[in-house]
Amino acid sequence: MLSENFDISYGLGTLTIVPETLTVKANDTTAGCNGVQPAYTFTNSIYQYEDADSNVIASGPVFTILDNMNVNVGSGNLAGGTYQIVPSDLVQADTPANYILVYEPGVLTVDESLTLSTSREISIVMAAQQQLPSRQVVEHRLTPAMALIL
Repeated sequence: MLSENFDISYGLGTLTIVPETLTVKANDTTAGCNGVQPAYTFTNSIYQYEDADSNVIASGPVFTILDNMNVNVGSGNLAGGTYQIVPSDLVQADTPANYILVYEPGVLTVDESLTLSTSREISIVMAAQQQLPSRQVVEHRLTPAMALIL
């Protein structure tokens, strides 16, 4: 229906598309007793429409591992304990980017139950909290060059 009471006119306007927020979360993981750092992974919050990792992410993210003093511990072997996995530097495929990135850290736990050290002796140290009611140390000589400490 057309009405004679209105004049319709068209003009140029501005359309602003605001990027959606995409959360990049480092997945919690563990490292074995030798302290070798695992391959780090991440999870993204839900993409919009037909987007997926394959068409949104060009590269990254990069993971930085921080100790309890927020000091970067690098990529080498780690002592037993808990560390923070901090993701950053995810590069989006599209320019301008379709998402505003928000990073969330994960937790890296390095198992303290078994620590190996070598010198003139080889010691196997097991954290007794899980096996014994109180921390006990028992030494048994396997050979003159090796000691087993439980």
